[in-house]
Amino acid sequence: MIDRSRRKTYRPGTMVRIEQCSGVDSNKTGVIVPWSEVRYNGRGVPSNIPGAYSPPDRKAEAPVRLDNGNLITMFKERVLIEW
Repeated sequence: MIDRSRRKTYRPGTMVRIEQCSGVDSNKTGVIVPWSEVRYNGRGVPSNIPGAYSPPDRKAEAPVRLDNGNLITMFKERVLIEW
C-alpha cells in the first residue's frame, strides 16, 4: 500500500527548506509560489530571478520565494517539504 500522506506535493503555498549542499541557498526556507510569478524575457529566460541564464524546466524545478524575499527556481529533488 502506498503511503500518500508523505507524498511530495509541490503546490503553491507549501513551506519548504532547501537541502544541504545545494550551493548558496542551502538550508534556507521559503514558500513554493505559482509559475505565474516568474516573468520571462523574449528568450524564455526568467527576468525577475537573479542569475538565471536558461529557461526553467517546469517538470524538474519549482519556483520558491525565500524568507528574505528573493525568488529562485530549485530542483525538486533538492527541496524538502516542511511538515
